[in-house]
Amino acid sequence: AGIPLTAFTQAVETEICMKFTEGCKTESLLAPLSYSAEFYYEMGLKVLNNRRSRLELYSLWKKHSVYAHDIEVDDTTISSMQNIIQARELLRCAWKIAPPSSANLTKQILRCLALVLGPENSETASLLHSSVGGAARNVFLDRLSEKGNGKMQVEQFFDAFEKSDSDDRKAAMEKVFSNAIDLIPNSWVVSVVVICPTGELMISSLQSNGSHQRIQNITTICVFPGGAKNSQHADVHTDLLIPLDSIIERSRKQLSGMSEEAQQLEYTEESARRKWWQERHRIDEDLESLVQLAEQKYFGHRQVSERLIPVGYVECCPGDFSPSDNSSSECSDLARGNLESRFDAAEHDCVHPPKVGDTFDDEVERENVKKLTVSVIKERLNEIGYEGKLSKLRKAELIELLVSIMKDRFSSDTVHRGQDEVIQRSPDHHSMTPSRVGSDPTMCCDHHCTVLILDEHLQRFPFESMPMFDKKAVTRVPSLPFLLASLNEMKSRGLSHELPGVHPHKVKCVIDPECNLTETALNIGPALDAIAKKNDCTWESVIGAKPSLDFMTKSISEQDGLLLYCGHGGGEMVISRKNIEDMMVVSSNHDSLQFQRGCKSAVVLMGCSSGKLQSVNTPRENPSGSFYEILYEPEGIALSYIVAGAPCVVGNLWDVTDRDIDRYCLTLMENFFGDCEDAGSSKQSPSLAKCVADARSACKLRYIVGSAPVCYGIPVVRYR
Repeated sequence: AGIPLTAFTQAVETEICMKFTEGCKTESLLAPLSYSAEFYYEMGLKVLNNRRSRLELYSLWKKHSVYAHDIEVDDTTISSMQNIIQARELLRCAWKIAPPSSANLTKQILRCLALVLGPENSETASLLHSSVGGAARNVFLDRLSEKGNGKMQVEQFFDAFEKSDSDDRKAAMEKVFSNAIDLIPNSWVVSVVVICPTGELMISSLQSNGSHQRIQNITTICVFPGGAKNSQHADVHTDLLIPLDSIIERSRKQLSGMSEEAQQLEYTEESARRKWWQERHRIDEDLESLVQLAEQKYFGHRQVSERLIPVGYVECCPGDFSPSDNSSSECSDLARGNLESRFDAAEHDCVHPPKVGDTFDDEVERENVKKLTVSVIKERLNEIGYEGKLSKLRKAELIELLVSIMKDRFSSDTVHRGQDEVIQRSPDHHSMTPSRVGSDPTMCCDHHCTVLILDEHLQRFPFESMPMFDKKAVTRVPSLPFLLASLNEMKSRGLSHELPGVHPHKVKCVIDPECNLTETALNIGPALDAIAKKNDCTWESVIGAKPSLDFMTKSISEQDGLLLYCGHGGGEMVISRKNIEDMMVVSSNHDSLQFQRGCKSAVVLMGCSSGKLQSVNTPRENPSGSFYEILYEPEGIALSYIVAGAPCVVGNLWDVTDRDIDRYCLTLMENFFGDCEDAGSSKQSPSLAKCVADARSACKLRYIVGSAPVCYGIPVVRYR
């Protein structure tokens, strides 16, 4: 391939050649292309794992990286990028002859290539996006190809990711990102998050700058894992995913066989019930600690959170800052009285300082600071210029220190200021221009949204429950084209609505179809009737019986509708994944050669593991808590709905208890379909994704139950 080889890489080449020659002897005289691709990939990986290459990577990402653990980095000796350049060439050779993007090998090639290209390269973001959701994209394209000469308006978004010619692919991907900026609302940020084979966490975000020109803002950051100071290698797998699997396995075993009859037989004594609940609360607390650790080590760093929280996010509260105030902030919870958040925001140069009339409540602010992790408190202290040593201070001492500094600053900064004053960001930060502030008065905090595109490993983690996402709308999509397809379908309808939505009179319900959740049926049914009545509707419901397939297909194909399912699993016993995926490509009413996706309704699945996506090679049990490689992309009924066209699907990542999830479900429905007294108001209702976040607090077990529901797709709204 014309690649200059050092003595090191020549040795590597010899070693790998021998390995692949042995593997190919039984197949053919010439190795298949996939073997050749793996050959170049393995060579590139060997180069990357060289210690000098690690230093070159630190230098390459220096201004666009953070470190999850304390590591010793000395890149002053790096005068060239020799190893990185060599790795780029090897990985490019691998990519040219790699299988489709759905193949596990190709995903790893794309991620490693993005890593060595660096944050300034225009290809980096597209490579990361291409490495996630390839199987779902190809399933959709394969289904469309079965229709012969038929065309589909959204086909262009999917086809761009699979082009083999580099020039064609580059032009197609540029068009996709251009379309993305036109379609994605200003108040959203779309972030793809992947784990590289070498352990780094890479996050690339896409967002409009909010101006009338709609200029795209694509930024990528790298989170480096543990290094020299750690006794053993630490990364996202060892820090987060393996502990998560252990917690969920403990919960699964505790709930296994817990039918209503079993509860009555085995837990009649109070001591047995108390012991059961004590373990339940321990599991809940362990999961709470884990999601806090995820933020503290990986996602709470300012450079990372800026790529996950939409620019201009403001928590709109009555009588406080609102979009009409022409004030904007990347910080949330700016309610009156929450001075800690105001000082936090002010130190980030993005919001009003305290005004005359404000008072400093020590206890309130102390409680607010207690919610922060130790690393975040230290970061705040460093940012406001505190020069003392923090390493030996306990959390309680750090809290008191930060509160005292806040109080001192409050006293000196309380001056008369005009309410329309906006503090501009310094040149060292991403610009926050006045045109961005309040650019869309209907898009308050209820319609800001973070859209996550998570790789095959990360998709099982409940990121939505990290403190930074508390009460915020967060959704997931398998790949960028599915997001663009839903937005484009909405745009093509020519309606005044900016987002897909739900009409209250188009709601269908299926409750306890297997007739073995008596308490759920008794509680949910009447409560849903009351919510429907407040909206002057009568919702068609099937309770305690299996609905017909015709009922199910009509329910999920109704434009602007919503199907609520409360039962076991994701409802596979009432409609199979095959039935759903058969609606992936259907003929248009007007043109037999023009196709569309047939699933039009939002879907809420309130059963155990209804939103879980799992690879076919994932072990059913992992008692040792060991790492396992995912060879095939995770799948599940929630993904089937999204691929078939459902704008939004709500489901649970793992098994949950019925009473707590019933409580969550009713709170979710009340929040989404509530506020009907203000039907004449111009203010839009909260999105379904925002209601998913708000309803978590209704659960007695906030984490092991409240963290389970997640939202896939688009944050649909309720139409009035």
